[in-house]
Amino acid sequence: MSSQTPANDRGPNISTRIIRVTGRVQGVGFRRSAAKAMERLGLAGTANNLTNGSVEMEVEGRIEALEAFTKWARSGPFTARVDTLEWRDGSAAEVTKSRRTN
Repeated sequence: MSSQTPANDRGPNISTRIIRVTGRVQGVGFRRSAAKAMERLGLAGTANNLTNGSVEMEVEGRIEALEAFTKWARSGPFTARVDTLEWRDGSAAEVTKSRRTN
C-alpha cells in the first residue's frame, strides 16, 4: 500500500520525528493504521517493520500534528499492544509519502 501524503507546508513549525514501538505491533495492521493516521493529521512519513519485531516510523509535519500522532502511536490500532514507545525529533527532511514496506 502506498499513498501520497505530503506535509502541508514547510516552515519553522515543521519537524521530523522518528518513533519506534515494540510489543505486538507486526502482523496486526499497525503500519496501515499509521499511514491512515498520518494522512488524517496531514503528516508525511513511512512505517517499517524491523527485524527485531518493532515498527519504526519517520514522520514529518507540523509539531502539533506530530504530538497528536505520537499520542496515537502509544496505543496504535485496537489489534496492537504497544509495550514501549521511543521517539526523537530531528530537522525537517524530505519525507514525502506514507507507505508500508516489508
